[in-house]
Amino acid sequence: MKLRHALILALLLTFALYNSITLLTIKEMEREQVTIERVIDGDTLTTTDGRTIRLVNINAPEKNSPLAQAATTFMKQYEGKEVELEVLGTDKYHRLLGRIYGAEYLNLALVQQGLASIFLVQEDELTTFAQAEKRAVEEGRRIWQHAPEYGCITLDINPEKEYVTITCTCYQGSMKDWYLKDESRKTYKFTGACIHTTLWSESAEKAGDLSWGVGNVWNNDRDTAYLFSEKNELVARVSYGYPR
Repeated sequence: MKLRHALILALLLTFALYNSITLLTIKEMEREQVTIERVIDGDTLTTTDGRTIRLVNINAPEKNSPLAQAATTFMKQYEGKEVELEVLGTDKYHRLLGRIYGAEYLNLALVQQGLASIFLVQEDELTTFAQAEKRAVEEGRRIWQHAPEYGCITLDINPEKEYVTITCTCYQGSMKDWYLKDESRKTYKFTGACIHTTLWSESAEKAGDLSWGVGNVWNNDRDTAYLFSEKNELVARVSYGYPR
């Protein structure tokens, strides 16, 4: 009898704990009304109640980048306006991670309009954001404006062995000041001509290969490589791990 009562009590406690966690999760995902005080850049803003919000799923170009102004300008139209905020957590800089809704879902709108790239996308939004960026890239919107060499170079990433293969199919000219980046801020700048080569994240393994010299670059689950010309025009893009 005592064992039966103990089992019943354990089940009740488990049920109560489950409900409390579920209710907490639902509460955290509820939208709240906030007013945007200041837009710091295309993916970061502050609210009038003193909080700093980092938009999830996206990475807008850095403030000192020539590509940054368009995303910042888009977001600044919401300064002083009330929007809906959905908080998902905090990042290592103690900023709130969130989704912002105005007349539209702003995180997604930035990607759709070619103002930001995808980054650490939430599992339930992978398809939506991946397709939005793919479409924006294909149409050459904003930061994805195509270089004359677009389509003449292919990229292939091996995330396990940490390298990206660069193949020049219909362009053999200079790549001076071209740069390759991942979804985060890691960037490699080229100096020579376009040839078939391999760029290793750590150390080059054979003559003719290139070395990034930064250790791990490519995430094991999913990531994207972007190749830009010296004019900040897109030359090539490849991703892995996202739904087709």
